Amino acid sequence: MLNNREIKMLDIFSSGEEVSIKKLKEKFDISERMVRYDIDKINFVLSIFNIKPIYRNKSGTFKLDSNNKINKIKVMIKEAEPIDIEKRKKLIKLLLITSAKKTNVSNLMDKFDTSRITINNDLNIIKKEFEGKGIFLNTKKGIILEGKISDLIKYRVETVSECLKELKKENKTNYRLKIEEIFEENLNIRKIDFLSNLLEKILTDLKFSATDENYKTLISYIILLQSKTFHDEINNFICVDGSIIKDWDEYRIIKEEIKKQKLDEIFNEQDIFIITDLIVGITSYNKVSQFYENWIDIDILAKNLIENINSKLNVNISKDELLFEYLRQHLKPLFYRVKNGYALNEKFIQDLKFTKNHLFYLIKESLDILINILKKDIPDEEIFLLMLHFQASMERVISNDIKVKRVVVVSTLGYGISQMLVDNISSMFNVEIVSVTPYFKIKDTLQKNKNINYIITTVDIEDKISDNIPVLKVNPIFTTDDKKKMLDVGFTPNNKKILMTELIQIIEEETVIKNRKKLIEKLENKMKERIINDTVEDNEDKNIIRAENIIFDYEVKSIEEAIKYTCNILEKKKYIASSYTDSILDILKNHTSYMIIHNGIILPHAKNDDNVFKTSGILLELKKSIELNGNKIKYIFTFAIKDKEKELNKVSKIINKIFKDKMNKVMKTRDKNKIVEYFSKNDNM
Repeated sequence: MLNNREIKMLDIFSSGEEVSIKKLKEKFDISERMVRYDIDKINFVLSIFNIKPIYRNKSGTFKLDSNNKINKIKVMIKEAEPIDIEKRKKLIKLLLITSAKKTNVSNLMDKFDTSRITINNDLNIIKKEFEGKGIFLNTKKGIILEGKISDLIKYRVETVSECLKELKKENKTNYRLKIEEIFEENLNIRKIDFLSNLLEKILTDLKFSATDENYKTLISYIILLQSKTFHDEINNFICVDGSIIKDWDEYRIIKEEIKKQKLDEIFNEQDIFIITDLIVGITSYNKVSQFYENWIDIDILAKNLIENINSKLNVNISKDELLFEYLRQHLKPLFYRVKNGYALNEKFIQDLKFTKNHLFYLIKESLDILINILKKDIPDEEIFLLMLHFQASMERVISNDIKVKRVVVVSTLGYGISQMLVDNISSMFNVEIVSVTPYFKIKDTLQKNKNINYIITTVDIEDKISDNIPVLKVNPIFTTDDKKKMLDVGFTPNNKKILMTELIQIIEEETVIKNRKKLIEKLENKMKERIINDTVEDNEDKNIIRAENIIFDYEVKSIEEAIKYTCNILEKKKYIASSYTDSILDILKNHTSYMIIHNGIILPHAKNDDNVFKTSGILLELKKSIELNGNKIKYIFTFAIKDKEKELNKVSKIINKIFKDKMNKVMKTRDKNKIVEYFSKNDNM
């Protein structure tokens, strides 16, 4: 039929465009003779379907008259399109990486209907690509891949992921049919719709969102997990603790959905633990997700990180609730990626063109607690992503006093297109669109409206007409390049979420609020995910650490005994129930590696399951250090938070001070008043 170039040429003609031989020659970088040959070949195919051929008109250009049949024919041609060299190599890689059995050149020759020389040439190229991934092509007595399990699984996931886009296309090309054939032979699955439906339903039920890249990664892992060939390999590679996961709400929802879709015969309980771990680990999280909360308090770590970095900046970002909101969501997948050695997309990082600036090193120096918990260094790529959040926060704080830019939009297009342009600009940037005007009315518009900061236009405007107001030309259909132009000249982007305090302030300027508390509740219920309630008070005048809660020289034989002692004190004071003590001891016994330990200090705590009656803490110094998981523990700070939303800031600031070097010096004074003063001071020491 037609090759790729001829199909693209047919696309040009079928659009109704009149094209010269010279233009086609330059576009496809071929000779004029080859262009004429391609047109003749296209005309031959059109004649089979009784469609008038491409013809030369009086102006010397070539044209194809419109015909309803052409689009259907293009679909048929593309479906019959032969598999080219690059696609064949991709198919060979897919076959090799998804096969646990040896194959040989003869099998590949039959599979792809080509010669031995061609297959050997393909294998030589593929071999080099594999070696770059740490995978080796063993061709002794057959062909099979060898390498570390982690490298093989990673490349399997990548390769399967690349094929998913092709499988979603409506047209059944030869290339797609070959992918389906390999999937069926090697992975026991031809159609992936039922798995896609499962994942989409789970993400909807959990109110999770996933990028396209993350979605494909999740589906790829699930495809490998359901296959007989790689089921056990995935189970051994992704080691998850089912005793933790079984208590998650996410696990219960995922298990119910798998059962509802009658897939519990394919996925056993351990598989569901793995699917839960993958979904929770890779996706973006909604703010009510409880992931890790039983054993790593992400909120406390996020606040601690903000406090640490804020103390070294000349901009106060400590009150930026948006930063906290984004960090608490970001740290969860970060934990997952670092824990499992899941690398970020290198191209994504390169495209952002990060540099190791002052902020990079500030963040790197503030990650000790995270490194201690994970027992792994945080890769530079992850620090670059954290930089994005802190840079955005600093820009928000700095731009708080910047006035909204007043803009006139000049458009010669109809109302619909002009309104679409205005909507795009308004939704993306902090602007006041003063007027939308056609070109011939611009002078009148500028005379009627004073203090205009910018003219945004879809047409060229002469300097004398613009009245010295800066002019920015954009496309009628607003593009990514247009957005970049506006950012480059100083337009500030709109925050996707509104702060409650800002909204209340606007309302108070215009009217009297009778019931502030009720208004906040109504706004929060009505606007839900579009608003952040930052109106809660810190109650920082109430100290958690008091003189009577500081204990020196406590002598015990084990950390468990010491922690139990601190919990018993809180129980006697009726600050916590005995079940809270049980939760802490369970975490210590079964999940010690996930407790926060840093510089000889351990922070036992648990989730409040209606068993914390007052936010409180006990600071205990051991007479002799006791070793726990390779850490020498000297201090124990056992704490409980009754209302995390209201009191997290207060607890976080105490923890931040506990982990500072100065804390050891203060403790050595044995002066309880000085210690209380150290923790009660609202500073960034």
